[in-house]
Amino acid sequence: MDVTMCGREKKKYKSDEKQLRTSAENLLSTMPDSYQENIEKTNLEVIHELRVHQIELEIQNEELKKAQLELELSRDRYRDLYDFAPVGYFTVTDTALIKEVNLSGAALLGVARGQLMNARFRGFVSPLEYDVWDRFFLALLEEDEKQTCMLSLDRSDGKRIDVRIQGVRVLTDAGVFQGRILVLDISGQKEADEKIRILAQIADEAPASITIHDFLGNILYANEETFRLHGYTREEFLVKNLHEIDFPESEPYIEERMQKIRDVGEAEFEVYHYRKDGSSFPLLVHAKMVTWAKKSVLLSIATDLTERKQAEKNRIESEERYRGLIREIPDYILVHRGGKILFENPAAAAALHYTLEEMVGTPLLSYVAPESHAVVTAAVQERIAGKEILLYEITVLTKEGMEHIAEVRGTRILYEGEAASLVVLNDITNRKKAENALQEALSKLHLLTSLTRHDIINQLTAIQLYHDMALETGDVAQVYDYISNAKEVCNKLEAIIGFTREYEEFGTISSGWQRIYQILDLVKREISLGKTTVINQIPEDLEVYSDPIIRKVFSTLMDNSIRHGGVLSTIRFSCHEEKGSMVIVFEDDGIGIPDQEKERIFQNGYGKNTGIGLFLAREILSITGLTIRESGVEGKGSRFEITVPVGKFRRTPG
Repeated sequence: MDVTMCGREKKKYKSDEKQLRTSAENLLSTMPDSYQENIEKTNLEVIHELRVHQIELEIQNEELKKAQLELELSRDRYRDLYDFAPVGYFTVTDTALIKEVNLSGAALLGVARGQLMNARFRGFVSPLEYDVWDRFFLALLEEDEKQTCMLSLDRSDGKRIDVRIQGVRVLTDAGVFQGRILVLDISGQKEADEKIRILAQIADEAPASITIHDFLGNILYANEETFRLHGYTREEFLVKNLHEIDFPESEPYIEERMQKIRDVGEAEFEVYHYRKDGSSFPLLVHAKMVTWAKKSVLLSIATDLTERKQAEKNRIESEERYRGLIREIPDYILVHRGGKILFENPAAAAALHYTLEEMVGTPLLSYVAPESHAVVTAAVQERIAGKEILLYEITVLTKEGMEHIAEVRGTRILYEGEAASLVVLNDITNRKKAENALQEALSKLHLLTSLTRHDIINQLTAIQLYHDMALETGDVAQVYDYISNAKEVCNKLEAIIGFTREYEEFGTISSGWQRIYQILDLVKREISLGKTTVINQIPEDLEVYSDPIIRKVFSTLMDNSIRHGGVLSTIRFSCHEEKGSMVIVFEDDGIGIPDQEKERIFQNGYGKNTGIGLFLAREILSITGLTIRESGVEGKGSRFEITVPVGKFRRTPG
């Protein structure tokens, strides 16, 4: 091989020499020579040869300069490639001392290039990996093949980097081996690999099934949970097609799901899959379109719904059992959320005169009287805030607007998987009526007792006075007058006692709804009206909540008009609504009542007879919240207005 190379080099040299001489001669022939004609031929030939040789040397010199320049440029280019290569290049001696290093290698170690000359490469190797380096370097010096290893280097700033090292040995002119080493920083790649490893571990340890498959159902990836759920090994499952494990019933929906994923990028749905043993189980799948190996595929994350489905089944069965119990409870039971009724038991619906279907989904407050809205709203808010709510009372409304009073207790529950409020209402309307009736009876008895005691004491005092005066005088005529006066007082006392007999049932019958038209018809038959006409313009369907002895109020008004109204021809009863209240009006065409007397007539003891008629009338009305006043004009007749507040009157045909 060496002889051949030498022959080729000699031929090339002779060829270049011949070409050089030809070029020199051509150049010489173009140059003028003033001495050529005067010199002998032999001398001319010598001179010619010398000048040709001179020109040959000049040409060679120019070509050498040009070649040198090209070599320098080439050297600079390769030096730049060497220095700025993205990897570190090191030349080390057979004792691992650094002889050459590029700029990238110096930057990799964080040391100036000049300071690395004759530094020991092993000094940058992590102490824990000395043995890795030692094995690599010994193999590098002993073997002709390329050597490779992975280790960690400690930079001058203390930072540790992971590198891949490749090296070969070369023989120097001195006959010793050197190492040419390439060092590549793989810290980023190693971190990425570690992240990939962690992600793969997370995916495999995830409690949900994770699969990647194409739009044809070919499975590209699956995690360990997927294999466990389906009962297959990794090798068995990865050769399956999704259609093989999917329920046939899902086929009609597949294209629809795929289209939704193409349109919006993802979809969620439930499916059933077969296991290897032929059993099936439900899954909740969230599928999303992703890129895998530069192709659009589907990433599916599926959760086993077996336990959830069983729990749901148990919950439904449990709810049905409890609903069966709730249906039989006589108390009103409601479940509501966000102000809407979700559930009510039959007792609640029946008491309010609705069907079960009519109440579900309707506002809770639509069944609560306006005056109780604030109480209910506050209780709901406090219950949501987790506060303990004591027993409280509200007024609820039936479909027809009738009021029921109820005690309420409630708590927070989970209803159909979401927080809601459960309230139990105990209807205490009858109890309240009984309590009110008792209070009314006590009030009436107290009133009657007080009035009677007061009047009897007054009359007895008068009798005692007349008795004492009769004893003190000797005038028989005066004694007779005193005895006559005492007898008149006794007559009043008898009237008072008679009044108590007339009201012996006062307070024994509780208040209720009284039909006014019928009461007035009865009263006008009990009064001696003479030529006075009673006109009853009260609607026949008007009812007022009051004590049954309200008829005594109307009889007192009519009797007073007959006795004290002068000559009158007409008594009229009418009514009208005013500011939500009902006003019952009594009018006559008598002499009327002076303005200064309009309030005094309601005082105890005013007027003739017992003096308790209008006073007692006002007290009877006040027991159930009704009021009375006189608003007539003197000379035109008396006018009494009985005001019945909201909730104390109603219109009930029949």
